[in-house]
Amino acid sequence: MVDEETERRYQEWGGQMRGTIAEFLVFEFLEKRKKLRPNVDFEFDPPKFDIPLLNAIWYVEREEPYSPYQESELILYEARLVEYNTQLVRLEAEDVLERTEYTLRTAWQGNQP
Repeated sequence: MVDEETERRYQEWGGQMRGTIAEFLVFEFLEKRKKLRPNVDFEFDPPKFDIPLLNAIWYVEREEPYSPYQESELILYEARLVEYNTQLVRLEAEDVLERTEYTLRTAWQGNQP
């Protein structure tokens, strides 16, 4: 699904102990492409990226389907974020893996990919 170079960078980042490959690609996009500093310009708490500059939380949805309970919790979380003028951007792991550039550029522009 990912090339050897991406797999190597993922393992150097910390691999499964730190997050999924999709989360790594988001992290790398923010740090390398957008020059944001981890724990300063954005916070990463798997599977969420809190990006104050964008007033957004990027939520990387895992590949396994959510239960109705998990989905309802996410909807409630999104509703609470509105009170803080913060947008929840839901990123499908499959989209991040297969259409990385398009998905993350779209999210960066404030749109739901």
